Amino acid sequence: MPTPAIFGALVGVTLQIYANAVRKVPVWRSPWEHAIWGGLGAAAFSYGAQKKADLEVEVKEMIAKRAELSKGPPRNLSE
Repeated sequence: MPTPAIFGALVGVTLQIYANAVRKVPVWRSPWEHAIWGGLGAAAFSYGAQKKADLEVEVKEMIAKRAELSKGPPRNLSE
């Protein structure tokens, strides 16, 4: 899933540019910081997208299991 990684990298680089602008230093003062924040942003957004996909699969499995269990024989709940 390259889209979350690209978006995360853009967010990371933009965050560093904003931080430099707030401190009133040259925007591209330390280019290696932009690379680090871009990489961290890409990793975070990729992890989030993968986690979301995993949770969707897990929820579908839980719903299927719940539906299967509800089709079983009636149980006596008075015991």
